[in-house]
Amino acid sequence: ELERILAGDVQALLAKVQIARSEELTARYPAESPCRIRVTLKDGTVHLKEKPSYEGFFAHPMSWETVFRKFEGLSEPHTTPALRGEIADAVSRLDSIPLADLTNLLGKVKEAA
Repeated sequence: ELERILAGDVQALLAKVQIARSEELTARYPAESPCRIRVTLKDGTVHLKEKPSYEGFFAHPMSWETVFRKFEGLSEPHTTPALRGEIADAVSRLDSIPLADLTNLLGKVKEAA
């Protein structure tokens, strides 16, 4: 929510975030889409985590169940349960239906909201 993002504590945390490019990590693309996160605590303790990719990257695809949950969460404010079901069904059968079937359903999103 925008209100939460703009809250003072979140903004104070964001002010402490530094982002740096790594030639080493960049060189691993496109086989991987790696990232490295380092968190330094006030006492100097460092926690480091590196991941070669993310869920949804071609080398680490999401399960249908995960995709569906993500779709539900993102589309719920903009659609009805029935329309979400129709869209999900069309996407699951995309190899065997005309693309127009899906685009027609997507065109109904504004009407359903």
